[in-house]
Amino acid sequence: RWLSEQTGRTCRLPTEAQWEYAARAGRPDDSAAGMEDVAWHEENTSDSPHIVATKVGNPWGLYDMQGNASEWCLDVWRPDYRDAALDGSARMSDPTIPPAAWRYVLRGGGWASPADHLRYGRRDRCLASFASPATGFRIALSAPSRSSVTLSEAQDPAGSHAYARMPVAEVDTACPR
Repeated sequence: RWLSEQTGRTCRLPTEAQWEYAARAGRPDDSAAGMEDVAWHEENTSDSPHIVATKVGNPWGLYDMQGNASEWCLDVWRPDYRDAALDGSARMSDPTIPPAAWRYVLRGGGWASPADHLRYGRRDRCLASFASPATGFRIALSAPSRSSVTLSEAQDPAGSHAYARMPVAEVDTACPR
C-alpha cells in the first residue's frame, strides 16, 4: 500500500498469468535451453543470489525472469488451471482448504534451482510465511493514465516502457529478499 500511495499507481504482485506473459515475451517455447546466458541457477552460481541484470534480458528487456530468485505471484496455488479466470486475474482463494493452509505460487526458479526447473511453465508453491534467500518478488504497476503519457511515449509506445508491451501491467526487475 505504501508504494501505491507514493507512486499514485496500484502496485502489487503480478498474477501468475501476467508473470508468464512477461517471462515468455511473446515466445511460445518452454525450453530450459540457453540457461547459461539468461539465468543464475545451481550449476553456475556460488551459492548466493546475484545482482539483477548481470545476465541477458528477455526480448522485452526484463531481466532474471528465470533463475536468481523464485518470484511470488498473487495467486493462491491450485494444482491445475481448471476454473481459472479467462481474463488472467489471480485466484484469490481455494475453497477446498482452510485459508491458513493456502500456498501461494512461485515462478521462475532461483539461484539454488536446477536449470531444468527454470522453464516458464514450471510452478512452485509455498506458505505466505516462507522466506528464503532464493525467493523474491517483482512489482506489477497499473498502467499510467493517458493524460500522464508524454508525447515521445505516444509517438513510440514500444520504446523502453514495459507497460506499452503489456496490456495489464508494467513489470519491474526482480528483488531478492
